[in-house]
Amino acid sequence: MNPPQRSAGGSGKIEFHVKRIVIALVAVTALGIIARVRFLSTRDSLTAQRGAVSDCWTAVESALRDHADLLPALAGKVKLAPKLQAQTQQTIAAARGVLDQPAQHREKIQAYHQLSRETARLLLAADQDHQVRTDRDFLLLKEQLTDTDNRILVARRKYNEALERYNASLSVFPHNLVAALSGFSRDDDYFPTAPDARASSKE
Repeated sequence: MNPPQRSAGGSGKIEFHVKRIVIALVAVTALGIIARVRFLSTRDSLTAQRGAVSDCWTAVESALRDHADLLPALAGKVKLAPKLQAQTQQTIAAARGVLDQPAQHREKIQAYHQLSRETARLLLAADQDHQVRTDRDFLLLKEQLTDTDNRILVARRKYNEALERYNASLSVFPHNLVAALSGFSRDDDYFPTAPDARASSKE
């Protein structure tokens, strides 16, 4: 007796199912590769944006320190009441200490605001003293302070813009998913752009 032979239709169905399985596996593998490439690309983008924020902050810190380094000489030029003079020197020293040491961005921003208020006070006192305001060294200090102020304004704007771009990326898909999986978090240490005390004193 001859063994039963498979029909051509049954063999064709098996081949069709095998092809479907192979196609599905290829599709899943391709999707996995695409997802991994997209994940790595997005993570690299977030890393680059966070690095840009760090670089911009470095420029801010440099300008803040240069500003702070000018204030002892300015304080030495201006005549204040002994008690006020001691208080000013103490404030300047404390703020410079914060800027020179590792600290949170907010602490350094606050230290700058304190220095800015002291600068406004010293310049106001200098403007009331004819001998001081016509002194060549004082005029040079004032020019240098203006230069550092301009650097701070530019560096502050670039830092805030870089931080805004980074935070905006964290709020959209797939960046928010990649951020959650890779440890990226929102950073709200913006440098306030409101006019500081010295700008107000000139109005």
